[in-house]
Amino acid sequence: MATSSHHPYHPIIYVRGFAATQSEIENTVADPYMGFNIGSTKARMAWTGEVKRFYFESPLVRLMTDYTYDDVFMDGEDLVASDNPDHLVAYRSIIVYRYYDEASGVFGTGETPPIEHFAIGLNRLILRLREKMCANPNNNDRRQLPCPVSRQLRWPVECTSS
Repeated sequence: MATSSHHPYHPIIYVRGFAATQSEIENTVADPYMGFNIGSTKARMAWTGEVKRFYFESPLVRLMTDYTYDDVFMDGEDLVASDNPDHLVAYRSIIVYRYYDEASGVFGTGETPPIEHFAIGLNRLILRLREKMCANPNNNDRRQLPCPVSRQLRWPVECTSS
């Protein structure tokens, strides 16, 4: 199997864990990164015995600063969801699957669909991401991206138009 020139860097989709109550769902959807941007500051004891502050950056921040990943938000819009052909998605992208939006009283119905519904939504997000990445001429190794296959993904194969 051929190695992509993007190897070992690939798009990353974060899937938020558990938000049980309606207020937890509303707090989650209020954050564009659904909490994946949150780090922490802790007191740590150095080998000298001195107590120091230690900053734990979130994995999302570390990917952006250390590995030049970008999020998919521009001017308040989600580039993956956008139908604007000028809104390109870079190969080193971080995507947050915002499935709680549907269960939010602000962005959705306030009712939580079954988990199978969210799984179908994740499948659609993956296919849409593939489509947006194949459409970006800056992703110069597009032949290594998955092509559309009915309800299945096969990696890596030729990018073809649907």
